Amino acid sequence: MKKTLCLLLSLVMIFGVSVSVSAVDIIVNPGYHATYDEASLNQAIPANPTAKGRCGKDVYWGYYEDTKTLIIAGEGEIDLGAWIRQPEYSAYPFEKAVVGEGVTGFKENAFTRCHYVKEITLPDSLEIIGNYTFFECKSLESIIIPANVNSIGIGVFAHCNSLEKVKVDKSNPVFDSRYSCNGIVRTDINTLICGCKNTKIPYSVTSIGAMAFGYCDELTAIRLHASVESVNNMAFESCAKLSKINVYNPNVRINDVMGSAIPSTATIYGYKGSTIQTYANNNKKIFKSLSGQYIPMGDVDNDSRMSVLDATSIQMYIAELKTLTTSETRCADMDGDWSVTVIDATAIQRILAELE
Repeated sequence: MKKTLCLLLSLVMIFGVSVSVSAVDIIVNPGYHATYDEASLNQAIPANPTAKGRCGKDVYWGYYEDTKTLIIAGEGEIDLGAWIRQPEYSAYPFEKAVVGEGVTGFKENAFTRCHYVKEITLPDSLEIIGNYTFFECKSLESIIIPANVNSIGIGVFAHCNSLEKVKVDKSNPVFDSRYSCNGIVRTDINTLICGCKNTKIPYSVTSIGAMAFGYCDELTAIRLHASVESVNNMAFESCAKLSKINVYNPNVRINDVMGSAIPSTATIYGYKGSTIQTYANNNKKIFKSLSGQYIPMGDVDNDSRMSVLDATSIQMYIAELKTLTTSETRCADMDGDWSVTVIDATAIQRILAELE
């Protein structure tokens, strides 16, 4: 027994010495659980940053205290490891982050709890934005999604309390921000997958994706126009300040596993006898009936078809040459901004011209 114990102690001492010697030349990032040499880091992150480290196999970061800036550079994905819930650099109060060309993806939590960052510049090389990438970036004000991004996870903007502007590069073939909606729409299926407190649902969106507005703390009201066919699980999960949600499709599907797609704080406005009323009753939500009648989107003159006359009706309304009923006003609001403007008339004209 004593011989065995001595042998174990010897092995521990030998291992401890080897670690202490190698630590002189090797830095270990606990978020990535891998080693690298100083030369690789210095090549990627020059000019003596205040702090530095690794956040991927060949991706590095540097924080510059004088400018409150974080620089991320290298090749490949930001990968914090399977069990890391926030990056090492989240401990530093940077207000601006610049991700360099060559970075192709963010795995989960790449900027989680970076509370002070107001602006993040993303590279054209970026293709993947993983789950909860910007979780609790409480000061983030705006974001532009580059043209080559083809995959976006869930909860991307959860608890981003200051986020007001979300825009997808117009040349992106997978996602868009049609009608300056301040959200991210998956183009091929017309599903809004990410939103913020200023998001408006344009007429061509037919579905609200799972957790699209999850933990959007500052969202207070939203309208789902008559073309929205489905609302998916946890779409408005924990939107604590959401007090009003208008649902204009009497047959909308609420694909809700746990009854949390719409929070109990919100008053749901819908048509009497609609599927949303059934959902509200079954899940003990507050429901109030909308006045007026259901009219399909864009059929402003209520003649059962969309035509140039509907665009003309909107133009006459704007010019105060015509009045619209409450129901007609609802179906005229093509961009979902709670008002009827020339943009709505233009939307109808574009549809008729088969431009959309």
